[in-house]
Amino acid sequence: MDDSLQFVIPTIETERFLLREQNPDVMRHIWTTYTKEELLQHFGFEKEEQLIPEREKFQKGYSTHFISFKWWDIFRKGEEKKGIRGGIGYHTWYIKHRKAEVGYNLQLESDKRQGWMTELLPIVLAYGFEQMDLFRIEAKVSPTNVPSLKLLDKSGFNKEGHLREDYFIEGVPSDSLIYGLLLPEWKAGG
Repeated sequence: MDDSLQFVIPTIETERFLLREQNPDVMRHIWTTYTKEELLQHFGFEKEEQLIPEREKFQKGYSTHFISFKWWDIFRKGEEKKGIRGGIGYHTWYIKHRKAEVGYNLQLESDKRQGWMTELLPIVLAYGFEQMDLFRIEAKVSPTNVPSLKLLDKSGFNKEGHLREDYFIEGVPSDSLIYGLLLPEWKAGG
């Protein structure tokens, strides 16, 4: 195949991590060209059944003309074959209104509280403000998620409110705290 025709998935690298971008175009490429084995490796899954929720997201559509997303899969450098360790990025991205909600997760308990998000969140915030032209970045977090609350505070976010019974966890309504960071605040702190 001609190298100029190959699809290249954008990445961001740090000293310890590789962030592989997911966006609607990347996901369309992955779901329409990868074999089952390549899909399992891409998502870091062992069983085909684990692909079902991801396939449903693709089939239902990742974005509309109002909302999109930009997400990165987290890999530990040198351990990419072990699969995705987590994710970080923007969902509920309102392009017209220059705002998005940031989210992040790590899949393994052993990876948590190791400074991963402290290292990666500033890079993703800079990308959002500088490359995506965001003016506002929001975060919703459980009031009991102390590590995330500390991370947002350390990253310059301001607590803006308490949303009662905002989402469900295993069928139980749960609250969220809403945090926000504006471009002028980020510039003043960075």
